Amino acid sequence: MTNLSTVTIHRKDDAGVEDLVYLRSYRALKVALNDWRTFSSDTLGFNVVTPQHVTRSFKQYPFELDPPEHTAFRAAIDPFFKRPLTAPYAAEIARQVGAAVDHLLSADHVDVTPGFSLPLQSRTLTTLLAMPEAEADLWVTWGINVFGNLRHGDPPEQERADALVTYVTEQTDNPARYPGSLFDELSRLTIAGRPLSRDERLGVAHISFSGGRETLIALLTGIVALFAREPAAKEAIRRDPALAQSATEELLRVISPLRLLARTCPHGGDAGGVTVAPGQRLGMCYGRANRDPAVFADPDQVRLDRKPNPHLAFGSGPHACLGNAHARLVARTVLVELARRAKRIEILEAAPEAEAAPHDVQGLRFERLVVRAR
Repeated sequence: MTNLSTVTIHRKDDAGVEDLVYLRSYRALKVALNDWRTFSSDTLGFNVVTPQHVTRSFKQYPFELDPPEHTAFRAAIDPFFKRPLTAPYAAEIARQVGAAVDHLLSADHVDVTPGFSLPLQSRTLTTLLAMPEAEADLWVTWGINVFGNLRHGDPPEQERADALVTYVTEQTDNPARYPGSLFDELSRLTIAGRPLSRDERLGVAHISFSGGRETLIALLTGIVALFAREPAAKEAIRRDPALAQSATEELLRVISPLRLLARTCPHGGDAGGVTVAPGQRLGMCYGRANRDPAVFADPDQVRLDRKPNPHLAFGSGPHACLGNAHARLVARTVLVELARRAKRIEILEAAPEAEAAPHDVQGLRFERLVVRAR
């Protein structure tokens, strides 16, 4: 059974020792996510447990704001991120997914994360940001997680972070290069009658690239793994493509692509029965909360038709994920297309991620997954 206790972790950092309270139960996490006055997102780089304040000089907008500034900012950019709900957008995602499945089925073997999930995430991101698809060839070179732990063969973490900042800075300073793109739209957007500042435009662009990168990649790899491990799941969706909708929500719950974010408690408070000191940070454990047996029956089991499914994979409250419509569309499309076309997916090599931290959960997450699909 998943351990859902709220714990205080002594975590070493550059300044000495930082105490983090990890919220791991569903109720405690949801309460905190909706209480922005006590648990603030208004920081520069500290909404992740390993801070990013040394990798950029601007906030990620609106991610690192609290209401009412956050409310106005999000309302202004929200229409751009609702485009995945339109038919032309869905048709373009279907084309990109079809090409990725073509490659998966034609190759002798594929290392799924770098060979399928990363390229597909990058190519579908060009659709979300209304950029030329060829730009994805550069984005792929940044690796799986621009700010993650070093992996063998990846460039140093700082180099990846610098590459992303350099790219968004160049595009922000030349917004007319790609008419209709996110960068172009941001250059013409106003909030309360004023144009966005350069730092605000940089911040929106930065979170648009980094926020949905590793998360969607993990979700796509998990879909391939599920079909390889459980052919009955693939067959169920092949027979009834409408099942892909609830299946997407269940995989979001089980995989919990966004496993951990942080909030800061500026004035002190209570979190899950633990006293939080002024200035202390909290680790928001989405993956653990999504396995809470008080909310989800048989929480470690994948039930493609699970309903209701009030998972927190995209957060909750005012800071719920802005890109959730895009991520859901891509996942549903992959589920349907792969179920329809792949007769069999064979795992040739698998190295599952190990549960090693207070926020980690096991299941359909891999350090390495090599398959042959036909």
